[in-house]
Amino acid sequence: MMHKPALIACFALLCTGSVQAADDQLELNELDYYSTPGADVFVFSNWYNGLFSDSKISGIELVHHGVRTATNGDVRLHATPEQWDAIPEFVDRKVDRERGTVEAFLRYPAYDFDYSIRAEASGASLRISVHLPRPLPAALAGKAGLNLEFLPAAYFGKAWMLDDTSGLLPLYPTGRKEQESGVAPVPLGQGRRLVLAPDDAARRVTIASADTELALYDGRAKAQNGWFVVRSLLPPDRSGEVVTWTVTPNAQDGWLRAPVIGHSQVGYHPAQRKVAVIERCAHPLSAILRWVITRSSARWRSSSSTATTEAIHRRACCACGPTARATWSAKRSRRIGGSTSATTTGSSIFPTCARRGCTSSGTAT
Repeated sequence: MMHKPALIACFALLCTGSVQAADDQLELNELDYYSTPGADVFVFSNWYNGLFSDSKISGIELVHHGVRTATNGDVRLHATPEQWDAIPEFVDRKVDRERGTVEAFLRYPAYDFDYSIRAEASGASLRISVHLPRPLPAALAGKAGLNLEFLPAAYFGKAWMLDDTSGLLPLYPTGRKEQESGVAPVPLGQGRRLVLAPDDAARRVTIASADTELALYDGRAKAQNGWFVVRSLLPPDRSGEVVTWTVTPNAQDGWLRAPVIGHSQVGYHPAQRKVAVIERCAHPLSAILRWVITRSSARWRSSSSTATTEAIHRRACCACGPTARATWSAKRSRRIGGSTSATTTGSSIFPTCARRGCTSSGTAT
């Protein structure tokens, strides 16, 4: 019977080897979000929770090197929103694959205020803009602004640079609390170009504003679930494109998400096949390999077609090209030194090329 150490050993084997570094350009994929190895940006793929208005799960969201670090990219009526503050109504979402744009249409009915947020990839950056069919209502002047919130735990103690000012993102909140009575929060800094975590390649994000000022706030001064907030106020007496940001999440060369081992959370019946699914990063290898575990043996299966399996091997073994044939097998797991590990035929659990003269082990991440 396969035990947890065996799965850990398999996990480690999946992480070995090398792959060709992928392009770092953000592209709109078939699931209608922008993606590049190390960064995924969602544009209103989710909607706010019905119980808590501000629930950190909607608007423009960033998954950065496997961690969701930014969310709630939307027009909000507070600099540091908390869970009870007003959110807009969702009207429509349009995806233009030919132009590579995603646009969400929203409104605040209490103010008869309509707007849209449009996203468009530009190389390794995402251009985000707010569009108004008519000027901002007078009641929202100085209140409505484009916000994007960043997870505090991902940025504690990291530096920020905003034009010619800089500082560290604090572990504990400080400063004046935003209140409905008219007390406004004090920003950590203001300017046109913000760099978060310039010293951390895994968390570095650059935001540049073409026509409005950026302000950086610590939302925890208002609520315990507050995040760090980047904000630009919407200008009054203007319509059309009123705010434009260029957001550039740094993507580390060759980054791949660590494999994830999925198994039953409730256990297995004694007579049931024990199946664990090992999911690998979609860049650049997209297959999901299944490790089918029984009491007496272990073997590899691919959930993809034979053609896809051969394509994976062609990527892993550049010397073989389209004529490569792959053969591999796994021996019965055995207990070594008090722990269980999986042993394989050849030097890798991945395909070993059978073409004459090729010595590649086909190891890939």
